[in-house]
Amino acid sequence: FSALTILLISQEFNEYIGIYAAFGQNLVMSVLFIHLFLKREDVAGQSLYIALSKIIGTLFPSVLFYLYFPHSYLLMLLYAGIFIFDVTYFILLYFKLQNLTPHPWRRI
Repeated sequence: FSALTILLISQEFNEYIGIYAAFGQNLVMSVLFIHLFLKREDVAGQSLYIALSKIIGTLFPSVLFYLYFPHSYLLMLLYAGIFIFDVTYFILLYFKLQNLTPHPWRRI
């Protein structure tokens, strides 16, 4: 189903390098990270390093594609949405870890 969705999005927007599909999937993942955090009682498998890597790993391609496609308002919305949800997840995780341990950055 996912592969078909990506194919149809690429065909619908007439862009076959997958930018819209990739950033759309990334936005869904960002929302699901928060959902996972809120649903689970513990923070097993989650760390600030993972959250920070997600932010940085999305920020660089977002800036790069903004430079190539500065007039795509949909992409700008996707960049902003991903960034907001990623930072929200980072903040939620930071405060939860801070309540569990005095040194949340030591948790790998």
